[in-house]
Amino acid sequence: MKGLITGVLLAITSTYALASPNTMSKAEIEKYYAQLKKYKTPKGEENKMSVKYDTKNKKVMMASTMDYDMEKQGKCADRLFTGKETKKLDEMAKGRTGEVDLIFDCSQ
Repeated sequence: MKGLITGVLLAITSTYALASPNTMSKAEIEKYYAQLKKYKTPKGEENKMSVKYDTKNKKVMMASTMDYDMEKQGKCADRLFTGKETKKLDEMAKGRTGEVDLIFDCSQ
């Protein structure tokens, strides 16, 4: 009986997942970016990225920003996730171990 209930729930979940795609169309993406252009970056948050950095594996786990300039966000994220800034991040995390939260200035 327990297996039957699990099977039914699994079938419902997988059907729902197939019916609702998690991607946006090109028109939806353009609309989303147009909405973001209305907002201004909060003062003092320009060029700053909040980074979760794993000191053991020397890898960026996550990055976020309040800067609404999409071009700056893309360039900074590329630098962080391709490993070009590993030396700077190691220097910032010096003396700490595990996953650490850092504020990275992308204008450097």
